[in-house]
Amino acid sequence: MKDDAILINSGRGPLIDEAALVEHCRRHPLFHAGLDVYEHEPAMQPALAELPNVVIVPHLGSATRWTREAMATLAAANVVAILNHWPVWDSTEVRPSLSDPPPRAAPSIVNAADLGLPVLLEPAAPA
Repeated sequence: MKDDAILINSGRGPLIDEAALVEHCRRHPLFHAGLDVYEHEPAMQPALAELPNVVIVPHLGSATRWTREAMATLAAANVVAILNHWPVWDSTEVRPSLSDPPPRAAPSIVNAADLGLPVLLEPAAPA
């Protein structure tokens, strides 16, 4: 990478080797990095916060009105489903939760198995 490049990471997961990034930023002060997520989240390489050419922000990638409203709607749908003893569906597809009426299933509970919640492979049809 060029010595004066700017790296922006807003992708989830271990996309950036933070130890290597620290060393690169120390050796190349004109190189800059902006991080919204971290390699081993929620932990991050402590030296990153000390570097003057690195900007660290707390998940601002989701800070739009549309995204925050969608997150709130999804969370509310999960609460309604759990209170009604509806199962969780095992899918990354959450658009059915936005239908009217929404399916009788919790659209997005990633730790459903750990919580012992019943899981469907497909969302239940609306009543």
